[in-house]
Amino acid sequence: MEIKNEAPFYNNWISLDSIPQATEADFIPVESEYLYVRLSSVLLVAILSGLGLVTFLLFSPFTWSQKLYVFAGFLVLILLWAWLVYMEFRFRGYAIRDQDIAYRSGFIFRRRQYLPFRRVQHCKITEGLIERLFNFSTVVISAAGDDIVIQGLRPDDAKNLQQYITEKVDSLTKEMHYGER
Repeated sequence: MEIKNEAPFYNNWISLDSIPQATEADFIPVESEYLYVRLSSVLLVAILSGLGLVTFLLFSPFTWSQKLYVFAGFLVLILLWAWLVYMEFRFRGYAIRDQDIAYRSGFIFRRRQYLPFRRVQHCKITEGLIERLFNFSTVVISAAGDDIVIQGLRPDDAKNLQQYITEKVDSLTKEMHYGER
């Protein structure tokens, strides 16, 4: 049985220099006030776990100097956590380009995600309790096997972004099904 191949298969090498680059200037940082939301979460956990630690230490058989060392170690860990949250926050950003949306995050483990609009399945807005208190929203852009979660947007910006993504995906879907319009 003979298989006829009508078009030849090409798989040429592409130079990395010819690929469009995402520069740091392309990324839009999240709202600077969102840092307070992130740090308030650290503070809330610190207070609740600190109360539990103090209760444990008061009823423990440790000496006062040992209790002081344990509590000082706890404070150092909380301060380290707050510093890491601050440093990670400085790197957060997103970019909207013609064909995709990009997101970067992380301080120790830096992460960049690029999600083509053609792969987007849906886009939603979420607001947690602390986010609502500070008037912030989160946009979740979902695709098969991958999500981009953009935190720290004002509700109006989140709605505009969601509307843009939805309209872009709808137009690409119509183009794919019905041809160029």
